Amino acid sequence: MSAHREREERLRELNERLSALASTDSLTGLTNRRAFDNALAKATGPGRRLSLLMIDVDRFKAYNDGYGHLEGDECLRQVAERLAEAFGLVYGAVAARYGGEEFTVLLPSVDLDEARSLALMTCNSVRALSIPHAFSEKGVVTVSVGIAATTGGSPREILRAADAGLYAAKAAGRGCVRAASEAEGQRQA
Repeated sequence: MSAHREREERLRELNERLSALASTDSLTGLTNRRAFDNALAKATGPGRRLSLLMIDVDRFKAYNDGYGHLEGDECLRQVAERLAEAFGLVYGAVAARYGGEEFTVLLPSVDLDEARSLALMTCNSVRALSIPHAFSEKGVVTVSVGIAATTGGSPREILRAADAGLYAAKAAGRGCVRAASEAEGQRQA
């Protein structure tokens, strides 16, 4: 009986490790896109309050082209580490690599003002890394952050709103935070 329990325990541990691997971005160690999409779907619904940050590493293509892909990967890892540190203590937060140089942070039960504070902290934290970026007007790696908050919206609606905020942040000079409501008439890459 003991050997049987031991095998079951090993199988359970293996399944947990496989599950973690299937939901983790291999470069950054953050939640991957598939797992983020699942978390967002579970977090949205009638009466559920949440905020979403859409984060983009500013002028990353120029960084990657100028410094090379290995340095680009290291840059993404350092940004991801800051996100993990910043949001690891926020109850229910899910920080994820959304794709390429884009990250998202799902913040259940967080209103727009709290989300704005957390987004500003994120911008400052990444800038404080002081990663040189000769191909950016800022001189160091920065991030732009779009924020959206909802009570009861669909995943698609909140993603679209956070993306609009992100484009507004880029239009405002990058390295800053903008909410979806600040995006009117400012859509640009």
